[in-house]
Amino acid sequence: MDKFVKRKAPTDAGADGSKKQAKKPRPVFVVAPGAGGGDCAQLTSALATMGRCVPIGHGGRWMGNSPKNLDANVELVEAAAQKAADVADAGPVILVGHSFGCRVVAELLARQAADKTLPDAVVVGGAILESYPLYGPKPPTEGTDRAAQIAALPSGSKVLFVSGSKDEFLDRSTGKDAWRGADDATGPAALEAVVAEASCAATFEFVQGAKHNAFSAPKSSQDSSRRAIIAAIKTHVD
Repeated sequence: MDKFVKRKAPTDAGADGSKKQAKKPRPVFVVAPGAGGGDCAQLTSALATMGRCVPIGHGGRWMGNSPKNLDANVELVEAAAQKAADVADAGPVILVGHSFGCRVVAELLARQAADKTLPDAVVVGGAILESYPLYGPKPPTEGTDRAAQIAALPSGSKVLFVSGSKDEFLDRSTGKDAWRGADDATGPAALEAVVAEASCAATFEFVQGAKHNAFSAPKSSQDSSRRAIIAAIKTHVD
């Protein structure tokens, strides 16, 4: 009769006999650009140090930047997110917006609360909103309230806001495009106040001296600011 031989289960072991840590799947970033498209090279470069980047379709450009184009723009990001989920290898899919792209990403996440169409990994991965354009050059009208888009973010989403401390889209209390009151909150305080009313799990990274591009810090601090942004993104992804 054959003897039964007890065998050890195979292990991932290094040359020295130590167990290897399973490699953590790298994230896939869906990059939604600003209104002009192709204007977020610094952001994409930073993301590429951590994972793979997937652009939106239509040549990386939007179908238009007026409210009537919103549905078509959301579909572009949704399609890119579905594609990213197919190649994510069990890693998270992170929706990333720059400026105008932030608004489209926020709209897509808000719609998930009522009509779930994206894979779970996308919502769990949350979003990175870089230079969210909270206040446009004109007061909001119906369908253009950017604060309302933040308020609509679902409770299941995890969102990292990255903005410059001198971003004019967080102000509009001075200059030729002023329409907000002199006593209204501006800069990081304005964004934090609006996000505080939302249900999403939010964190912030504010870049001192940067304007409407978080990577545009003063030359003397550009390298350190870029490292800080990357560190914040890594923490968000983990």
